[in-house]
Amino acid sequence: MSSSPKKKSSNKKTKKKAIRLCKSCNTNTKENKRDNSFHEQNDKHHIMALDYCEEHETMYSGRKCEPCWCEVCGYLEYYEITTNQEVNG
Repeated sequence: MSSSPKKKSSNKKTKKKAIRLCKSCNTNTKENKRDNSFHEQNDKHHIMALDYCEEHETMYSGRKCEPCWCEVCGYLEYYEITTNQEVNG
């Protein structure tokens, strides 16, 4: 009888990260959902984004802030900031 030690096989499965990219903004929508990223259809997120803009406009007079949502997936892409000169032309 041979008593050579056997290697234990690893039964751990490697999990692949779920990726679902938006065709418009190229963001990972599954990751955004998991991380609770701001979504336009979520009333709380929408209000928080507008509150952020209001606070920004109060802190920096002469600037306008507007949240920009992806038209396809609905997640917040960025905040567009315009200065008074750009607003008034």
